[in-house]
Amino acid sequence: MLMLCEQFAVGWICALEIEFLVACELLDEEYSRNQVAKIHPRDPNVYIFGRINTHKVVITCLARGRYGVNSAAVAAERMRNSFPALRFGLLVGIAGGAPNLKNDIRLGDVVVSSPTPQHGGVLQYDYGRTIQNQDFKEIGHLAAPPEIVLNALAYLSMQHKRKGHRLNATIQDMVARNSRLRQCQQSHTGLDVLYESLYVHSEENCECDKVDEVLTAGSHLISRKSRGADLEGPVIHYGLIASGNQLMKDATIRDKLSNKYDVLCFEMEAAGLMNSFPCAVIRGICDYSDSHKKDSWQPYAAAVAAAYAKELLEVIPGEDSLAGDPGPSTTAQDNGPLNVTSSHPPFTETSTEVLEYNDSGKVVRRTYSRTSTPPSAIHHSRRQSFDSRGGIQTAAQGEYFIEDFDEDFNALRTFVTEHLHVSSAAYLQHQSILRRLRQKTAALVTANRRQRQEIGDLLSSSFDDEQTGSDCRWYHVFTCCCKQRRRARLEHSSRSASISDLRWSEF
Repeated sequence: MLMLCEQFAVGWICALEIEFLVACELLDEEYSRNQVAKIHPRDPNVYIFGRINTHKVVITCLARGRYGVNSAAVAAERMRNSFPALRFGLLVGIAGGAPNLKNDIRLGDVVVSSPTPQHGGVLQYDYGRTIQNQDFKEIGHLAAPPEIVLNALAYLSMQHKRKGHRLNATIQDMVARNSRLRQCQQSHTGLDVLYESLYVHSEENCECDKVDEVLTAGSHLISRKSRGADLEGPVIHYGLIASGNQLMKDATIRDKLSNKYDVLCFEMEAAGLMNSFPCAVIRGICDYSDSHKKDSWQPYAAAVAAAYAKELLEVIPGEDSLAGDPGPSTTAQDNGPLNVTSSHPPFTETSTEVLEYNDSGKVVRRTYSRTSTPPSAIHHSRRQSFDSRGGIQTAAQGEYFIEDFDEDFNALRTFVTEHLHVSSAAYLQHQSILRRLRQKTAALVTANRRQRQEIGDLLSSSFDDEQTGSDCRWYHVFTCCCKQRRRARLEHSSRSASISDLRWSEF
């Protein structure tokens, strides 16, 4: 049976081929392109369709060699317009970790965007203002993930603390089904070593994860305790993710931003999505955002991030279950789906989170607004959203529909031009008719005045005639009486004129 684009509820976006690969392999069921109705003809994205749990998922990847905030915003906008019923999105892939004394982040861990008191879960660290003799100041605010995702994150975090996660087990099952993905196993990664921030590796062919190199640079290594048997496998961290258009390979800047904002990792796409494509950002740590960056951990990091995304979709109820459930369930099975409801609509509206702070910098109020709200009600939040995006998502929308708008505008221009010609001709015709009417009216007024003058002259000459003079005088008296009575009625006078009131001297 042919499926419509409106039946897909989850949009999954990847930036790299390895991220795209593991996302497709973790589908419970994959649909062929012939099973899905034709998408928007001007959408160049390539999609994989499938199902995870009860969710119909559409997956896409950025074009080869096209990375960064702008490319992600364009791809997300195309997906959103081709699949208008998407409830939320997932941005899943790899990132560079930002370990410090507070956050023991290691290679292979998972970082999930989660709101903090000052931010919605993602910080665009390279967008702001630079003032002389002052530090660079980041500006703008990016929205938090949708409420239904935040509820599921809280539930999943609780379940992981109770019973642990199945990320490695999910990866093993995937490799068992497809042996070509052996590189995604943790056993195929290199050593996990963290160097001091000031120790810079200047060579392009960095081999910092090799045993010989580690032994040589032993004095520059940061010693870390073993996590123990109870923390076998990746650890999941929830907090702030830094996003920007530059690849972070500077440990000093990494530490500065990590200490200032409590950033957990660095990536290059999320800032282009959060305000127009409500989504959760899930990242597997493949390096430490320093000059010792290597790609050997990327397959495993991409796999653990995708495995976490799969677990997340397994606890979010699908639209079918929401429609059949009269309300949220008060009990839940340990491994069953979380029965939560959400008022978050499909992507026909854009939600924006607005935070209000007191003098001490603490959040005193958190509200959510949508672009359908009158502009006066969300002026400040709309301004903040535009500042944080830098026009990226607006440009993406214009780029996608410019051809459609061109065709519509040309048709409208032709229609208006034709009607302007007709209207101009009618206007000129009306002006000509009005001019002729004025000329005829002036001629009638002149003729009327001439006739009245002739009648007056005739009456004056008749007054001197003995035979007709008396009759003319009485006719003139009668005419004056009629005029005076008419004038009295117009002035709403209660007094009526009579023949006795007239004086012959008036004539």
